Amino acid sequence: IDGALTSEAIITGRGEGQEGAQVKINGANVLLSPDGTFQGEVGLERGYNLITIESAKKYSKSAIEHRRIVFNQDETLGLAW
Repeated sequence: IDGALTSEAIITGRGEGQEGAQVKINGANVLLSPDGTFQGEVGLERGYNLITIESAKKYSKSAIEHRRIVFNQDETLGLAW
């Protein structure tokens, strides 16, 4: 979801693409399954992250979408004595 806040350092992006399309998440190729769906993991850095999803068929213009995610890592530390 665009604008999401998470405490997870790695998230999984999922979506659907057209048959024969090449899909990339942040520049890394992602395989389409036979039913046209895809998923890929993205490691987040603390704070604001921009995730780019790009899809293109051969000889076609790329379709690009962006998702903004905020990684708010819990910095509390519990100690047991």
